[in-house]
Amino acid sequence: MNTSNDIFIKRKAIVKTYKIKGTIGEVNNPKAFVIHFSLTVSPSKNIVSGIVKIRQEINKQCIKLNVVGKIEASNYYTNNNVVHLFGEYLVSLPPLTIGCYLEKFTACLEVDNNWNGIGSFISGAKNENNIPVKSI
Repeated sequence: MNTSNDIFIKRKAIVKTYKIKGTIGEVNNPKAFVIHFSLTVSPSKNIVSGIVKIRQEINKQCIKLNVVGKIEASNYYTNNNVVHLFGEYLVSLPPLTIGCYLEKFTACLEVDNNWNGIGSFISGAKNENNIPVKSI
């Protein structure tokens, strides 16, 4: 026999996976690095995964990488979520040298339920803090 409390708990546990696209960074600044993300979010498992593209409009360079991470509620007083993303990408050495190396990418975002907020990222020697996060 189901009580109304049992039904509420079962309904609350059913949260679907969804996709979200957006940007991290100052999109209108040609010198700024802008991150374009396309993520699959599974709130019930606190898992995020997807693709990130790092672009700088001034030099037209684009780095594409796979990322994984976690999504968690920030605290009890706001409806914001904290998202942590991690990934690696291959960097080729400049001409006249041979080789390549793995560079790390990390990002931390504080976003509302519409995926708008602020964030920061580290990619190689590039470190950006308190930059806008906007969903598309």
